[in-house]
Amino acid sequence: MNVSQDQVARYLQDHPEFFAQRGDLLTQLTVPNPHGDQVISLGERQLQVLREKSHALEGRMREMIRYAEDNDVIGAKVYALAAKLNAARNLEAVLQTAHHDLREQFSVPHVALRIWGMVLSPDQPECAPVSPDLEQQVAALVSPRCGAEVPAEVRAWFAGVGANLGSFALLPLGGPESQGGVRGLLVLGSEDVHRFYSEMGSFYLDWIARQLSAAISRHF
Repeated sequence: MNVSQDQVARYLQDHPEFFAQRGDLLTQLTVPNPHGDQVISLGERQLQVLREKSHALEGRMREMIRYAEDNDVIGAKVYALAAKLNAARNLEAVLQTAHHDLREQFSVPHVALRIWGMVLSPDQPECAPVSPDLEQQVAALVSPRCGAEVPAEVRAWFAGVGANLGSFALLPLGGPESQGGVRGLLVLGSEDVHRFYSEMGSFYLDWIARQLSAAISRHF
């Protein structure tokens, strides 16, 4: 009677005591060596599997540590930006601080900002009017959104480089910390299509948006 591989596997799974009763087989059985042409004992293969699992766990641990360290660096930059925004004495200083730090500290190559919802100085480019349709789209955002697609109106904010940008982060302004009627949109752009991707976390982006909203509101 022919016995299939699945039947052998099920038997061994259902009878874990098999090798305890037939320990002599552990030294007699051989399996192909995945790292060479020769055969090795079942015990040696088990050791190899354990080593491979250990290396994989070490790799994941190093990756987790790297992510944690990266988050610490980003968190420190966000905290520093919040402190500067809080210390800004007027709206112009708030806007200059936001543009400067996002470019220099966060290495965001392109930044655009529009504000609406209150009486603002027409001399500020950030106060240029936006379409009612865009206002509605921003009002529907409950958190920052990242990806390659943005409304054509928003892409035009980046003038000559807009057509070359491959990814964006849209940060709606006007959260609970705004303490007023400010509404707006902060947009981060990059030529790198992988810089702002749809699955990336938005915790720090949301924090930046809230701090900027609060800083703007304090000067009206």
